[in-house]
Amino acid sequence: MKKFIFCMVLAVMAALSASADVTVTDWNLPYAKPQDYQLTETGPASFDIDFVNEFAQSEPNFWVMGQTVNNWLYDPNEPFTLTIGGFENGGLTYRDNTTLFFTVQDEIFNFLTYGVPFNGPGVYTFTPADILPDYGYGDTPTTVGVITFSGFEYGDIVVNPGASGSVAFTLGAPDPEEETVVPEPATYAYAAMGLVSLMGMKRRIRK
Repeated sequence: MKKFIFCMVLAVMAALSASADVTVTDWNLPYAKPQDYQLTETGPASFDIDFVNEFAQSEPNFWVMGQTVNNWLYDPNEPFTLTIGGFENGGLTYRDNTTLFFTVQDEIFNFLTYGVPFNGPGVYTFTPADILPDYGYGDTPTTVGVITFSGFEYGDIVVNPGASGSVAFTLGAPDPEEETVVPEPATYAYAAMGLVSLMGMKRRIRK
């Protein structure tokens, strides 16, 4: 059991260190009123968000900007991942065939835009194949200073009043999910009983 816990700790540390140097701060939603939501940064490149005003007159477009990005030396061949969590019970509504756009921009306004199909909260990995040549400007960025993700068109992805969720950004693609089954204590007991029975059978056969 100790060996299992140690391996799990190493796996978590490796995942965190893969993008530990990249930070994204100064998040905001340009199309939402500041008094309608509360945003709390929870990590180097993640945040929780609560739309505290349940009686907002209009639902804001889910257009999110990270205004300060540090230590991301941009490589167009490197994938990156955006995880959108929460927003239960229809917290986000979106049109059919909606695209989630993600833009990387440097300090002199060179930018590239990625696009992947959006299907609600989940894990989205952006790869070189997802770059949209018609939605960029200037040269390929060498460093990233600002990131933006949204449904692009107003109303493509909408946040409903009272919704809450979380967003996390990481470099690289997530590892394939590997479910590790940890036996229940009763399972150990049944296994022990089985071994005892086998030992008894073996003794009887020898006699």
